[in-house]
Amino acid sequence: MGNTIPINRLGEFANKELETQYWEKHIKKIKKLIQGMVLLSGIVYFSIFIYDLFYYGSFVRALPSFISRALIFCISVVLFLVSNRVNNNRHYTLLISFYEICLVFSYFFILYEQRAQGYFQQGMVVIIFFLLIFLIPNRWIYCLITSAAALLVYFILTPFYIEKLQLFDIIEALIYQFIVFALISFYTFRNNFLQRTQFYREEQLQLLTITDELTDIYNRKKFDESLDEWISFAIRNNAVFCVIMYDLDDFKKLNDTNGHLAGDQTLVACANVVKANIRLMDVFARWGGEEFMILLPLTQLNNAADLAERLRIKISEIRIKGSISFTASFGVAEYRKNESRDSFLDRLDKKMYEAKQSGKNRVAY
Repeated sequence: MGNTIPINRLGEFANKELETQYWEKHIKKIKKLIQGMVLLSGIVYFSIFIYDLFYYGSFVRALPSFISRALIFCISVVLFLVSNRVNNNRHYTLLISFYEICLVFSYFFILYEQRAQGYFQQGMVVIIFFLLIFLIPNRWIYCLITSAAALLVYFILTPFYIEKLQLFDIIEALIYQFIVFALISFYTFRNNFLQRTQFYREEQLQLLTITDELTDIYNRKKFDESLDEWISFAIRNNAVFCVIMYDLDDFKKLNDTNGHLAGDQTLVACANVVKANIRLMDVFARWGGEEFMILLPLTQLNNAADLAERLRIKISEIRIKGSISFTASFGVAEYRKNESRDSFLDRLDKKMYEAKQSGKNRVAY
């Protein structure tokens, strides 16, 4: 495990797959919090209409404010209801950013309609927007863009409805808001970095517990866990799966003749060939020594046997140190419903030894 954490300047993992994995786990933990914050902000924002009603003195004059606040409230309710159905994390964070942008523009629309005074008071509300935007968990870059947009609208729009605004007031407000903007941006960036650092280290530690150090594939522990999961799934859902077991032929002789380094190179080369020819969903593991297992979800026996035959040929074509060749014997079995784990593995093991006893470099199923 390296000491360098692969995080880019946006406070995200440089590896997109790793970033996706982070968000999948992170969103599951905080989705209810995000839903609650969005709904609560919508309710609070709509309830401020009571103040607008007193400010205008009549409902007719306050109607634009009512419509604008009601629209934001409706958006917050919709997001609260549909967010659990949004599985794409990028879409989810974009929806949150869309809601925040709508909230900002709604607020300034109401101010423009009211021709409200109080430049610094409105500046404080912008700071509150900063806090809301950065506190609702989202991509840091989206928070940065949304907050910058709120600040830009504030400085462009307010001079149109606030009379006798002095340049000194604008500069003073800009200094205060930039300080808050910079501080909260730095804090959330650092928080993102620390969260991803912790996630990365936890993932690395977990990976070490389920990975074979030599071949960099899964170890027996991971295979056993996956097999138990698929047996349970097959029983509940009447699903089919197969397992391929293979063993390198005459591996001890290869080790004794060419040395243990050549033996290790053989195991690594064999594992690399198999990894390149199976699906991402398949579970490939070193069972022990020169024995390997491949769990094939949702795969029937004839398809698994065809794959084993292709792998047998590709393994026989490998050459170590330019001239050392080797072969493997394969056993293939399809899980039978309600079959015990031990019974299934015993049947698979017998198939593999059947291939050995039939002359090696064969597939038995």
